[in-house]
Amino acid sequence: MHFPVFLAIVPIAVLLTASFFVLLGVQKAETRTLKVFGIVVAVVLWVASGLVLTGGIMRTVHGGPMMRGMMHHRMEGKTDCPPCPKGKDCPMKDGGTQEAPKK
Repeated sequence: MHFPVFLAIVPIAVLLTASFFVLLGVQKAETRTLKVFGIVVAVVLWVASGLVLTGGIMRTVHGGPMMRGMMHHRMEGKTDCPPCPKGKDCPMKDGGTQEAPKK
């Protein structure tokens, strides 16, 4: 098992444990409003645990934080900006330190 997915197991376990106790409380609740609220909270906890799992899988697949890959792409000079006009300096040349051309 890859390390980021392994680290994601802890918050997933906490969220699912909390949802278990919320559902346990829903069974003991007497009012319909409190039961509906408890079910909504449990569903939100399930969705949150799914997002944590998805984040762990994505981090494993991509090999680290998403921004790191984008920064390496930028540092290699591969940008998505249009080509600069001839005879003028590109504002993105030095990492965006120059001012953009004024129209």
